Amino acid sequence: MRSLAGPDLGGAEIYETRYPAGRTQPRHAHDYTKVSFVLAGSVVERVHGATRPVRALEAIVKPAGTEHSDAFGARGAWLLTLRLPPSHDADHDALDQYRLASASDFGRAAVTTIAALRGLAPSAAAATGLRRLLAALRAPEPAATTASPPLWLAPTVDAIHATYQQPILVGDLARRAGVHPVHFARVFRRHVGCTVRDYRRRLRLQAAATAMALGDQPLAEVAVASGFADQPHMSRLFKQWAGLSPRRYRALADPPAGR
Repeated sequence: MRSLAGPDLGGAEIYETRYPAGRTQPRHAHDYTKVSFVLAGSVVERVHGATRPVRALEAIVKPAGTEHSDAFGARGAWLLTLRLPPSHDADHDALDQYRLASASDFGRAAVTTIAALRGLAPSAAAATGLRRLLAALRAPEPAATTASPPLWLAPTVDAIHATYQQPILVGDLARRAGVHPVHFARVFRRHVGCTVRDYRRRLRLQAAATAMALGDQPLAEVAVASGFADQPHMSRLFKQWAGLSPRRYRALADPPAGR
């Protein structure tokens, strides 16, 4: 584990951790608010009687005292974690409750922070990264309705997860669900918080981030295996998220010598 702390961070601590495949942590709680960004891999967290999978490019917010247990995925996990003191809790109401957050806006801030942790950027950059990460968490996400979802939604989401590498036509999904495509698209967005296209793109980026950070498969093969047309297509979309190319992201993900 590599960490940064100091007055510039307002009492917060930022650290980078890696967990091996299959690692588990028994039920426990922290006396501080903890925000974990999954940069690659996955973790299944059990909290409040429910099991929540947290994948690459997603964040989990745990207020102080939240009891939870963890099981890391088949490829382990690479995390950027914020440990926030009580002063931060009072100032950031978005951190008052346990929740899973889409990480679509934290990529560049996370990369900046990792670089500072590695000594590849000034340590002051970590403070900038922290502010941006917290701002991304506080920004309102696309609202998903609290109404009960239709019976066809869960099987549809499962089908997208099973076939995200392939082209997905809304009309085909709607036909399987037995509803009109316009109604399907509207209901999907209302409950999931994004379009089918955006959801599929997120799954592809999650797969690519994990493959390039935790494996040694050539990037061209990563692109095709993750569902992108080719490596340039993956590189363009990934750079929009992270602010750097897949090649540089892979280099950043390599553990420093001696770790």
